[in-house]
Amino acid sequence: MTKDIFWFTLSNIFFQGSKFLTYLYVAKLLGPKTYGLWNGLILILSYGMNSHLGVLNAMNRDVPYYLGAENSEKIEEIQNISLGAICVSSLILAVIVFLSSYLTDSDTETITGLRFIALILISQQVYLFYQMLLKSHYLFGFMSIQQTLFSVLTILVVLPLTYYFRFDGFLAGQLIVNLAILMFILRKIPITATPAFEWKTAWTLSKTGFPIMLAGVAYGIMTTVDRMAILKYLGKEQMGYYSLSVMAAGMLLLLPMTVSQIIYPRMSRKFGETRQIESLKPLIYRPAIHLMWIMAIILIGVYFILPPLIRYFLPEYVKGIASLKIMIVGVYFLSLVGGFANFLNTVGLQNIYLSIQFIAIIIAALLCGLSLKLNLGIEGIAWATSLTYIIYAFLLISTTLYFQKRKP
Repeated sequence: MTKDIFWFTLSNIFFQGSKFLTYLYVAKLLGPKTYGLWNGLILILSYGMNSHLGVLNAMNRDVPYYLGAENSEKIEEIQNISLGAICVSSLILAVIVFLSSYLTDSDTETITGLRFIALILISQQVYLFYQMLLKSHYLFGFMSIQQTLFSVLTILVVLPLTYYFRFDGFLAGQLIVNLAILMFILRKIPITATPAFEWKTAWTLSKTGFPIMLAGVAYGIMTTVDRMAILKYLGKEQMGYYSLSVMAAGMLLLLPMTVSQIIYPRMSRKFGETRQIESLKPLIYRPAIHLMWIMAIILIGVYFILPPLIRYFLPEYVKGIASLKIMIVGVYFLSLVGGFANFLNTVGLQNIYLSIQFIAIIIAALLCGLSLKLNLGIEGIAWATSLTYIIYAFLLISTTLYFQKRKP
C-alpha cells in the first residue's frame, strides 16, 4: 500500500501542481471578473458529476467487495451496466445545459461557457467512470501514468490556447485534453467494459450508491456554499479574488484525498473478506495520525510562503490573501477525516454520514448568511467556511468512534 500511495501521490502532486500553476497563469490572463465567472461555471461540472444517481458510487464500493468474494461475473455485470448508465445520464445532462444557453439573457461569455461546459460534461463523466474503475481494481500505477500525461497536456494545450484566445481557448483546451486522455485510456486500459442498458440492475445499483452519492453531493454543497454566496451577493469580481482560496484548498487537500482514494477500495475489500469492523481500524487511524503532522507542516509553510508569491506574481489578486490565510485553518481539520467518512460508507452507515453532511450544510449557510449580514466580505465568508469544516470534522470523528464502540 505504501508503494501505491507514493507513486499515486507523486503523480497526483504533478497533476494538481501543474493544474494549479496553469490556473494561476490563466487567472492572470483572464482577470478577476472572467476568472470569477469560470469559478461559477465549474459548479455545473462539480454537481454534474453526480448525474449517474449513485451508480458509480455503488460500483466503487461493490467491485472491491466482490473481488474479495471472488465473484468475477458480478464484477463484469456491475462494470458494464455502470458504463451504460454514465453514457445515458451524461448525454441527458449535457443536452439540458446546452439548451439552457439559449434561454438565458446573460452576457456572451456566460453563454459560450455554458455551451462548452455541456461538451466538457460528457467527456468528464466517461473519464470519471474509468477513474472509478481503475481505483476499484487497485490499478493505481496506470492511474499515475495517465495523470502524468494529463498534466503535460494541460500545460501544452490549455496554456497556449488561453494565451491566444483567452476564455474561449481556455474552455476549448480543457475539452481537447479530456478527449485525448480518454483516447489514451481506451487504448491502454487492461480492463474491458462494454455499455449495457439493463435498467433493473442499474436501479439496484442506484439504490445502493445513492446515499453514498448524496453524501458526495452534500460534501460538494458544504464546500461550495461559500462560492455560491459570493457569486450571488458579492459578484464575480469578489469571486475572482476568493478563487485563490478555492485553488489553494484544492491543492492542499490533494494528499489526504489521494490517501483516501487508495484506502477506500481496500477498506471495502477487507470488510468483504472479514465482515469485522475491528479489521478496518488500522485503515482509519494510521493514515489520520500521519496526516496530522504532515498537513501541519505543509499548511504552516503555505501560510507564510504563498502570500508574498501572490503579491509578486499576481498583484491584481492581493485582495484575496486574507481569505486564503483564514481558509488554511479549516482545511487542516478537513484533511483529517477521509478515513472516518470511508468507514461509514463501507459498513453501510451512509445515511448517518449523510445526516452529518446536511448538518454541516445548514451550519455553513447560517454562518455565511451572518457574515454577509455583518458586511464582513470574503474574509467573513472564509471564516464561516473554516468554522464549518472544524465542526464537520468533530461530528464525523465522534460519530465514527460511537459506532465502533457500539458494534463488535
